[in-house]
Amino acid sequence: MFFCIFILGNAYAASLEITLVAVVVLLLASLIQSAFRAGHAVLIALVPLFFYIHIPYVLPVIAGLSLGLMSIVPISIGIMLYYFIEYMAGHTAVAASQGDITAMATAYAGLFGNLFKDKEAIVAILAFALCVVVVFIISQIPFDESWIVAAGAGILTTAVTTFFGHMHFGLETSFIDMLPGLLLSCIVSIAYVFAFHAVDYQRTERLRFEDDDYVYFVKAVPKLKSEDEDD
Repeated sequence: MFFCIFILGNAYAASLEITLVAVVVLLLASLIQSAFRAGHAVLIALVPLFFYIHIPYVLPVIAGLSLGLMSIVPISIGIMLYYFIEYMAGHTAVAASQGDITAMATAYAGLFGNLFKDKEAIVAILAFALCVVVVFIISQIPFDESWIVAAGAGILTTAVTTFFGHMHFGLETSFIDMLPGLLLSCIVSIAYVFAFHAVDYQRTERLRFEDDDYVYFVKAVPKLKSEDEDD
């Protein structure tokens, strides 16, 4: 709801016509969002939010850990929504100044055409998608601290892909500017792991039992519990 108001506010500041275009885009986003489960759909709204608070890299990590590979689609839609907001804020004034209907239609078509050709958005989608894949694969491998390793590997994957993607397309890039967001995203990701997937590897047990058909060897790792839960 907040982003709907934010987008429509920016659009209305430019022109009524741009507002109508924004309404159509938001309706399409709502229809697309309804095709996903609640946990996946919320990513569409969270991606622009995390971009604005400068820790977008944490989302593909959390998605890879908890939501799986299908989260790539809503994350990609969220990225396009963010760049649509940015593009609209920077270019709609030009479109609104066009008095001729044909010129205005051309400007609006260019709004979407340039959005889908935005190389920075393409790099972001690729980086976040690779991050989700890397995090998901590593988190499924049964070794100690796999989720923490997956989170770190995901952040590193995003950073490397973004850096080389910007270099490939000739975009301005500065690893120093990215570093604070990367570090903060890494901290938030690790905090998420400890908050929702904290386990005590020191109390790991290896169990053996059998039935009529199979012999089972099980590695049991207990979750960390607070003192209140233990009581």
